[in-house]
Amino acid sequence: MGASVSARADDLERNKKLDFSPRTTELLDDLIAFVQNFSAEYPREAKVPFDRPFQWRTKLTDMHFEKQADCNERFNFSESSITSKMKTAGGDPCILLSKVEDIMMRIKLRHYKKAFRDNTLHMVSVYDIQCWTFDSLGYVLKVAAAAGFASDEARACVEANPDPITNILGKGFATMGHGSALLATHERLQRERARTDANQSGEVEQLDDKFRLTLLLNSLDIKLLKSSVQTLGRQVRINPELIDRELELIKMYTGESRTVSCLAAAQYTEDYIFQNGCRAPPWQQTKGDICYISIKPFDAPEFIIVANIAGFFSIPGGSSCADHDSADESIVKHPTMIALIKTMSSYFDANIGKEEFSKGYQKRLMETVEEDSGKKGLARAQEKSDLRQRDPPPPKFPDKPLKTATLDPGVISPPHPSPTSTRPGGNKGKKVTTATSVDARKPATTSSRRKPPPTGDKSPVNGSSPYLDGGDIGREETPQPTMFSPPGQQLYNEDAFEALHRRIMAGGSLRGSLVFSRSRPRPGYEIDLDADEASGESSSDEEEEADVGEKEDLSEMPADYWDMQEMLKVLKSGNKSATLISLCAMRDFSLTSEACQMAVVELGGVTVLLNLLASGDRECTIGSLMVLKQLASSRAMRQRIVDLKGLPLMVSLMSNDDKAMAALAAETVSHIAWFTRARRIVRHYGGICKLVRLLEEEDENMNRAGAVGLWSCSISTKNKSAILNAGAIQLLGRHLKSEHQQLLIPVIGILQECASQKRFRALIRAEGMIPDIVSHLNSSNQELQRLACNAIFRCAEDEEVRQLVRKYDGIAPLTAIIPHASTVELLTAVTGAIWICARDDENTVLFRKNKAVDQLVALLTNQPEAVLVNIVGALSEFAKDADSRTIIRKAGGIVPLVQMLTGTNVMLLINVTLAVSRLGEDLDCITAIDKLDGIRFLWSLLKSQNELVKANSLKALCPLLENVKEAARMIRSFVGGLELVINLLKSDNIHVLSSVCKLITRIAIDEENLAVMTDHGVVPLLANLTSSHYAYIKPKKEMPWDVKPRVPGKFLSDQDELRYRLAEAIARCCNWDQNRVTFGQCRAVSPLVTFLDSKDKHVQQATCVALYHLSRDGNNSIAMHQKDVVQRLLKLIGGGDVVLQDFAAGCIRNIRLLAVANEQSDMEKARLQRSSRKSSNGALVSAST
Repeated sequence: MGASVSARADDLERNKKLDFSPRTTELLDDLIAFVQNFSAEYPREAKVPFDRPFQWRTKLTDMHFEKQADCNERFNFSESSITSKMKTAGGDPCILLSKVEDIMMRIKLRHYKKAFRDNTLHMVSVYDIQCWTFDSLGYVLKVAAAAGFASDEARACVEANPDPITNILGKGFATMGHGSALLATHERLQRERARTDANQSGEVEQLDDKFRLTLLLNSLDIKLLKSSVQTLGRQVRINPELIDRELELIKMYTGESRTVSCLAAAQYTEDYIFQNGCRAPPWQQTKGDICYISIKPFDAPEFIIVANIAGFFSIPGGSSCADHDSADESIVKHPTMIALIKTMSSYFDANIGKEEFSKGYQKRLMETVEEDSGKKGLARAQEKSDLRQRDPPPPKFPDKPLKTATLDPGVISPPHPSPTSTRPGGNKGKKVTTATSVDARKPATTSSRRKPPPTGDKSPVNGSSPYLDGGDIGREETPQPTMFSPPGQQLYNEDAFEALHRRIMAGGSLRGSLVFSRSRPRPGYEIDLDADEASGESSSDEEEEADVGEKEDLSEMPADYWDMQEMLKVLKSGNKSATLISLCAMRDFSLTSEACQMAVVELGGVTVLLNLLASGDRECTIGSLMVLKQLASSRAMRQRIVDLKGLPLMVSLMSNDDKAMAALAAETVSHIAWFTRARRIVRHYGGICKLVRLLEEEDENMNRAGAVGLWSCSISTKNKSAILNAGAIQLLGRHLKSEHQQLLIPVIGILQECASQKRFRALIRAEGMIPDIVSHLNSSNQELQRLACNAIFRCAEDEEVRQLVRKYDGIAPLTAIIPHASTVELLTAVTGAIWICARDDENTVLFRKNKAVDQLVALLTNQPEAVLVNIVGALSEFAKDADSRTIIRKAGGIVPLVQMLTGTNVMLLINVTLAVSRLGEDLDCITAIDKLDGIRFLWSLLKSQNELVKANSLKALCPLLENVKEAARMIRSFVGGLELVINLLKSDNIHVLSSVCKLITRIAIDEENLAVMTDHGVVPLLANLTSSHYAYIKPKKEMPWDVKPRVPGKFLSDQDELRYRLAEAIARCCNWDQNRVTFGQCRAVSPLVTFLDSKDKHVQQATCVALYHLSRDGNNSIAMHQKDVVQRLLKLIGGGDVVLQDFAAGCIRNIRLLAVANEQSDMEKARLQRSSRKSSNGALVSAST
């Protein structure tokens, strides 16, 4: 106990707390077991008092001691303390629990009472405890174990008493070494026994007890030391592999967003790896250093972790890694990097153990894994397998490294290439980037007839560039000025790039002599290179010429195909100037053409271009990005770039200090992120936050690049949430006021994409963006107008936005765009905005005044269905107004609308049936619809699979059948028409049920039709509807084009509308006496009575009418009376609705008449019984006389 615990005194003095390592946990467990068993094994020594008591801040309270069975025998209780009855020789209680203070805190600890487990503030007492003997220590740990925190008590005791030997034996023993303390105690005991008489034997006994106690502590110390040695033997020594694993674990919790990450960044400071796996310089490795890791917390300055074989310690960020002395013993070394980061960052310490941070990483990881486990991933894996079978086997590389690499682009690369390598000779320690470092598992596909080069061939036509893999390293070369980096100019200048391009194409040169020739059968470029490179080039040309006879299928390819292949060969040559020349020349080609893209794919050009992004050279990176941006216009090329893991490289470049490079990378990402997997990768690698940061820059080009990238990514639902969490709303609102259309277009594009989410619409409205969006409707740029209309279309789902559009004069510009719309996209957008804005009645009036109705009616013919959906939707909203209905009829809009009833587009049918149903409120429109055979078309739509089409068709039929002459005969003429209507009562859509009940009410006016419906079982279906569906049916989720079929404001809810229509239908069906009886037999009366509890006046009125008709049957009246209908009806009679009063009174009258008849019947029966008894009594009297 002495050496094992006191050896940590230095750590306790510095850190004030024990660490949570396994070694410490085992030590505490051994101490707890020793102390708890000490009283039973050594009862005499357990009662020996300490020289100084153990005292610490405890979690125990008086409640824990009161739970003990022997509490009254062992303790004295008071308000502020608990003292043990057993005392030391000095009169001190062996256990003293004293209250220190009372504090307010939120308690959620399990060991407190159940009443304290909520999240409210409670008064909690804080206690200190003192123990004078091992017996008292064991008892306290026993109580703590019963409460479930014995380990916490032991830890608090050791932390508060770092030198237990001093507490137990005194300061005299503490001044000695732990090995000599036992010997000194024995010698002192012998001296005291020699000079002590019999009267002073008590002091000898005390000294003897201390000696025995010292022996026991020494044996415990030896046991704990052995256990620690075994624990240390099981621990793994710090090595580069363990550091890599721990750093990968830490990287799981790094990211740009503070809400889901614990650290901003964590990475090695050195990229070069020595053969022993270390990254530290050799002179630092002699001191035990392994590597250096740069850590960037959110709440502290950046610092560097020095990984030493003895542990981890930190040095300030930005300092040289050679400025420290790893052998200094005063440096505090931590066992793990996580333990060190916890001491440096309180935010990391507070959040590393939280579940949501690890869940966020697991969620991101699963999204990445799922893309490879799906069908597309399996298809790509099969494609890779096929490529491996078709391509020739890789050549055998020589044992000695060549001056240049010899990989052929048609040869499959090794499965796991090393990202770094060294060159022989004097180039050791230099970082080398290979051409296959992007993704060696995805080879560049070439023709299956291509032959691999000989083993010793030094051809520069390969998959790696000598410039990139260190071909120029070790050769001092005077930097030559280029057009990429003019003196005094740091940012990339596209005009300078174009000037270099023109200079090269005109025959200029940057390095060596450059000659362009067109004398070959296949047009291309020839470059005069060094002797070695020239020999390699000729060798490659011979191979190509030898393959001409075999590639007969490529003989008809255009000249651009062969020119592009020549450019790619030069690009792979490895010379920096040649690389820049090739990039400039490639931009002169039509990179979007199929021939050029085929050439790029066949020679592995995408892989080379992506490796240029990782080269670290500014000019090569910018040139590669410009070429990749044009190539990404093809869908297949976008997918290939993503398959080759090129998107993460571009995302990383967006945070580059070179603003022009970051902007160009963002634009390239915007060209690629047009499919789901690409957008997921951008989000996974923190691309959303980086794009938002570009919006914060002062440069308009940077802002535009960030906006374009976000526009592409905003199609994804999860990316919309990420954009919102990154704080992009305020920045978009600021840029919305810009005068540059090139910036406004992507900004409004982001808003119109994200406005599909309700919370995004609320923020757009709160930030005051609606006036700016409306103002852009007056722009001369039709693309800007289209995006503004789309934004209004999405945002106007909220009523407040529709009012704001009217307030800021947006109605007139929307109408003015219609005749000037030159594209289908613009016409679709503006008609959609008009449709949604027309849902407001005041907006409808303004649209009518601006002649919008006439213009939309004129567009009903010869338009795509996407435009027609919006036009018909807008007309359905205008048809709510009587004047607008007249305009539609006079403008000839009814004919195309009725013709559209025969279409198959579901969205169009939903809107056109709604428009016809609202036009049916005008008698002149009804006549026109009837002449066009609109009733038959609507009836046929009752077979549709869409519920809204059925509901709107049923609603449209009601006014038509009510006003058309001989409608009853027409209905019976439809084969199976009435049966089709009755079967709709089995639907589970509340709008369909309401509409079909309304239609049944209209049809049942004719007695013959009522008889047919009765035969088809309409009464049981209506009865079942009263008892089940009316209270439980919920409308399905509304689509953006969905308009509820009920009249807005007439009913309080959809359920009330259903109750109203159902009560009307029951009342109408009761015209047949037998139907009243059937309703009672189907138990429809009792549920119908509950309809009176509705707060909707229409429901109450219709229910009273139905109950009046049903009460004409006696059994129904009895059922109503049992349901306490009389009290409900009496309350309704006192209202001001005359119709309701009449039918409620009539229902009560019928019930009362039945009661009176029943009473009279009972009285008649009683009179007959009395008369029979009198006659029988008279007969008995006469017989007795």
